[in-house]
Amino acid sequence: MMKQTTAELFNTFFSIVFTNENMDSMPMLNPRHNGITLSDLIISPDMVVKNLKKLKPTKSAAPD
Repeated sequence: MMKQTTAELFNTFFSIVFTNENMDSMPMLNPRHNGITLSDLIISPDMVVKNLKKLKPTKSAAPD
């Protein structure tokens, strides 16, 4: 029996949970746009410093 690589084992394991969707029956969603574009955002160095100072060094990041 041939040894399988870890990647091949993961591929075999996880490939069984995926399905092939019929793309002809997929719903079409209306695009959402609130009028704000990335170029409308203004981020100053002072804003960054202000928010960095709010971080608590004794707290860890959340999983999300």
